[in-house]
Amino acid sequence: MRDRALPRRDDSSLRRARASAPRRPRNGRDQGFTLPELLATIVITALIVASIAQGIFLVLKQHTNDSGRLDNAITDQSLALWLTPDLISAESSDTSPGALPCTQPCPASAETGGSNALALKWQTLTNTNGIVVEVVRQVSYRYVQRAGKYDIVRVECTTTGGGTPACTTQTIVRDAPPPPAGVVFQAGVTVPSWVVELSDPPDVADGSSDNTKGSRRVVISVDGGGDDNATGAAADRLAYTAGSFEKRIVIANDTFTASPLFGQAKSRCGGTFGVVVDTSSSIGATAMGQVRDGLNAMVDALTGTPIKMQIIQFNTMSGAVATGNWSQYFDLSDPGQAAALKTGIGTLTPGGGTNWEDGLYRMFYTSSGTLQAQQPGTVLFFTDGVPTWSRFEASSTATTAPAPRWTPDTFPTREWSALNNPSKYYHVGYLRARQLVSSFSAGTRFLGVGVGPAIVSDMVEWVDVNGSTITQTPTPAKTVLSRIIEADAPVVVAEIDPVTGAYRNADQANLYLLPTFDQFVAALRAVALAACGGTVTVQTSYQGAPLATAVSYQNTAVATPQGAPLPATGRILTTDQVNTRVTFDFPVTTGAAVVVDLAPTVTSLLDGLRPSGWSCRAGPSTRTATTFPVDGGWTGVRVQVAANEAVSCTLTVVAG
Repeated sequence: MRDRALPRRDDSSLRRARASAPRRPRNGRDQGFTLPELLATIVITALIVASIAQGIFLVLKQHTNDSGRLDNAITDQSLALWLTPDLISAESSDTSPGALPCTQPCPASAETGGSNALALKWQTLTNTNGIVVEVVRQVSYRYVQRAGKYDIVRVECTTTGGGTPACTTQTIVRDAPPPPAGVVFQAGVTVPSWVVELSDPPDVADGSSDNTKGSRRVVISVDGGGDDNATGAAADRLAYTAGSFEKRIVIANDTFTASPLFGQAKSRCGGTFGVVVDTSSSIGATAMGQVRDGLNAMVDALTGTPIKMQIIQFNTMSGAVATGNWSQYFDLSDPGQAAALKTGIGTLTPGGGTNWEDGLYRMFYTSSGTLQAQQPGTVLFFTDGVPTWSRFEASSTATTAPAPRWTPDTFPTREWSALNNPSKYYHVGYLRARQLVSSFSAGTRFLGVGVGPAIVSDMVEWVDVNGSTITQTPTPAKTVLSRIIEADAPVVVAEIDPVTGAYRNADQANLYLLPTFDQFVAALRAVALAACGGTVTVQTSYQGAPLATAVSYQNTAVATPQGAPLPATGRILTTDQVNTRVTFDFPVTTGAAVVVDLAPTVTSLLDGLRPSGWSCRAGPSTRTATTFPVDGGWTGVRVQVAANEAVSCTLTVVAG
């Protein structure tokens, strides 16, 4: 019997059946997170996200603060460029909100909207085709609203010879702080005191008022954005202090764009100093050697201070000392420039006549007859005799203006004959020289130094005019010199203490009369120390040049040489890109000395730099000094200064 055949297996059907059958659970753990794991993951993820968010926030916050500080730095630079020179030049100020930059209707080009925050006004002279005319400059710093924001703009209007004002406008501060809560700003009515404050600066170091310079302190509030806390604030209040003469009429016609002439408003030491030196043949070779010694002594006494000095020599005509230019100021805070000026002094030799006018002319004017861009704050005028020439007879330029010959034109150009000896007193030369001094006396202090018997003891024929009548009156030659100085201020003759032999009124004296030339050195040293004696000038040096970064220094202590403490001034002065040196004044009794401590402050601003050392000098000589520690790894300097010394100290920094 045959076996029955078995049915054939269908594997595809079996696979389908297995696929549709329920799966049996595997042994071991299930896939996925347990509840504790899930909770831990959520917590960790939250922490990570929070950290990332905080990091992003801090980066953005720091970026905002950095950007704000950069904006403020740009604003600071803009204000320093315009505001400080404006304050220096100003004769008067006005904070009334309705004040305008024009004394007559302003042209349409002038920005007259908003409220005036600070208006300044001063006068200059300019030479137009040989005619000197008055130029009135007015500047208004205005708080104006533009497209929902507030800006501070500077509007300057210049009126020449009473003509139509020419005005320009610059935006100085963008996005200035808006009016505080509760204040409704009305243009021309509301005083923007939350943005601009005008006040008097602190007195000079000895607590007395500064009689030679007036000064103003302006505080500008700016906000570059960022936090208002101490660690990251970009909001800032920028203070500017600058000095000017209490009465300034004649200044350089473009000083408003130049570097400040008196940036050191808190110190009596600083500014531009002009010396006009007689080198006529009557001085002689021996006396000229004493003149050179005196000039060198003055330069030595002021070396290291923020004085800029120019020396003009004159005989029949004038010339600038130590330069091939028409004129040049030498920065005595730079020992190299001081040495160059002394080299030029060494070349002075006597010869020729006495032309007061040409020497004074070169000090104030260019060769083309326009005003020099930089004008002297003080002029020392030395001569051994009365004028014997004027610029009509002998001139270092072809231009004889701006000083008029004489009105009425009674005195003609001298005819050289036996009756008109060019070695005798020439009244026209005096008149024209005095006209120059009178033109600049409001902005420049003049000191007269007469040396030798010809100026101290001789008599001359003073000329008076009454209608068509000319009379000549015997007059002391020293009176002619004193009348030049009287154009500036009442004459105060220098007096020598009979016991000490020192000048006892050098601070007030403006006329030195010296019978012999051996007194010239002491007189010029006294003039220098009246300006800068008892001061310490500080600067920061990096790679052989003044550091451009602002550095603040403070007087933290004062003591006697024996170590007994005296009251410290506590004064803080800050360098900047324009004034790279600051000068501290110390009240020192004549013949005495004090030991002072000066320390850098806020050294965190000097990140990336470290101190290398201090060095000090008193004029050309090295001055021994010690250092003491300051927070942040920095050091201060301890140095002695006397009433008859001007000390300068340098903090050298290096990268690190």
